[in-house]
Amino acid sequence: MFRKTYSSITLSVIFSTISLSAAEVMGATEVENIQYDQETGSLDKKFENYTTVGNIQAKQGTINVTFEKGGVVQGSITSHQETWTTRSGTNNIVFKSSDIGQKNQILGDIYLIKGINHITMEGKNEIFGNIKVNTYGYRAQNSLLLKGESSQLGKSDKKINLFAQSNSQDKPRFNRLKFSSKTNTLYIDKIEAYFSGSQSDYSNTISLDGSNNTVTINTLKASGNYAVNAIGKNILTGEQASALTENTNNISFVDDTNAFEGVLQVGSISSSNGGKNNISYKASANILATTMEGKEGEKEEGKVIATQNAIIGSLALNNDEATKAKNLLKTAISGNNNLYLDLSKNTDFADVNNLIKNEANLSQTLDQESLLSKTQAVILGNIDNQDRGTNNIKIVGGSSKATDMMKMGEEVATNDHIKIGLVGNITTNGGSNNLIFENSIWLPSYLSGNENSSSFPLPPNLSGTLINRNNGTTNIVLRTSSATLNN
Repeated sequence: MFRKTYSSITLSVIFSTISLSAAEVMGATEVENIQYDQETGSLDKKFENYTTVGNIQAKQGTINVTFEKGGVVQGSITSHQETWTTRSGTNNIVFKSSDIGQKNQILGDIYLIKGINHITMEGKNEIFGNIKVNTYGYRAQNSLLLKGESSQLGKSDKKINLFAQSNSQDKPRFNRLKFSSKTNTLYIDKIEAYFSGSQSDYSNTISLDGSNNTVTINTLKASGNYAVNAIGKNILTGEQASALTENTNNISFVDDTNAFEGVLQVGSISSSNGGKNNISYKASANILATTMEGKEGEKEEGKVIATQNAIIGSLALNNDEATKAKNLLKTAISGNNNLYLDLSKNTDFADVNNLIKNEANLSQTLDQESLLSKTQAVILGNIDNQDRGTNNIKIVGGSSKATDMMKMGEEVATNDHIKIGLVGNITTNGGSNNLIFENSIWLPSYLSGNENSSSFPLPPNLSGTLINRNNGTTNIVLRTSSATLNN
């Protein structure tokens, strides 16, 4: 097999003409691509002023880069990409705060087939590229520590992907992201973990330790034994990117021990073949941000104001001909999942009275489509455990002072702390589904299916159906909060 040999340090500094980022002066300039390719040794680069570079690639050995007053990486951060060799390198990159108000930015992908990336960012930080470790039988580790005033992944109109995949049985491959900034904003299209071997430590872990967090994820997926996605607070320890490790000390995804606080929206959660998803979340007092000023339904520049309908799931209708007659909504949660969703501090998300009440007078005919569009629930969509999986889900409601935009009737004193925990059906195929509704309820089928009800004319296939197959077990607890009920 052909192999390259190296008898001395090879340092390749390449110059090319590219377009600058928005953080730089308009126009074009020459930027430095930093590359190192020697089995031993290191390359050290320190930039004393705010600096823009191109790609950073340690094919072998170690690259140490420090941006003393902040900077921009316009290209990718990676290691050796060829699969015919186990050679790989380590990139240690530190962005310090800018003293002129500039943002630290990574515009390209943070991508590994093999190798290690340790990235620390301080100040105002932005990452607009994907973060990936891909299939190959060797170690691949991305560890990112973001701290300071603010940190952002992706954009609302250009979300990133977080991806960890392996077919190795003994080499750790993971993405670890620790957000210690005061404000953290994450726009993610897909978080996916895949593994086909028999070893642990193949995962995507996000620790949100700041006080103001906003997280939007379209798809959360784990497939294969030891493929794990985890999102919470203080679930990673370490004060340096190179020292980030998973917190194994009393970590919990079934109560608020490791719950991050802020705003969370996840379109769907699924796992298969032994994979698992873990989320621990506590909603802020106010989570219903709008896209622009004004009232719901008003149009401006082609946009319509929309509020958040769910923490997990959405009002997207099921278009599968084989299942839509029984399930109006799509599947929100499937497989093996541990989810703690706490709205006990929240005051603006709809409560049970806001949902059941409506705006129509007794002499008016209700617009079912309009009523459904205003439905809010912690989980909107169906729940299943796929094939003998286990779902452990706890939903905690709380007091609600609904805004005029979301109220469907006059505010009612009774039950105003009860949230709609689930609008959807539950299917248990072997294994188990375990759900605790604390100060929250599961919208029952007898309400949604009551077509003669003038106060609640929702479709009968919307919610409330429970199906057990193959000796599956469904455990459902509905209770009010109590000092003696902590779990």
